[in-house]
Amino acid sequence: MINFQYYNPAKVVFGVGSEKEIGRLLKEEKASSLLMVYSGEFVKELGIFDTVKNACAENGIAFYENGNVVPNPQIELVREMIRMGKEKKVDFLLAVGGGSAV
Repeated sequence: MINFQYYNPAKVVFGVGSEKEIGRLLKEEKASSLLMVYSGEFVKELGIFDTVKNACAENGIAFYENGNVVPNPQIELVREMIRMGKEKKVDFLLAVGGGSAV
């Protein structure tokens, strides 16, 4: 057995209407740029996309998105998002949807 420690300071906000908390969360975290990752058009159809994008605009936060998440994503997709995050200096990652996005 290998000894190790695991630390994951991720906040998970879950439930109907949770997207309405995004403005408060962005302020709490002092975010300056957000990358929203999701899969499926349901994020736009349910208005979640617009709610998040508008909250960013209202708070002067740069908004970036990648809606190409698929089940069991290949490592290249993950690397692409890492590159984007570094390039855009993203300091807030928002995963919307199920396990693949998270």
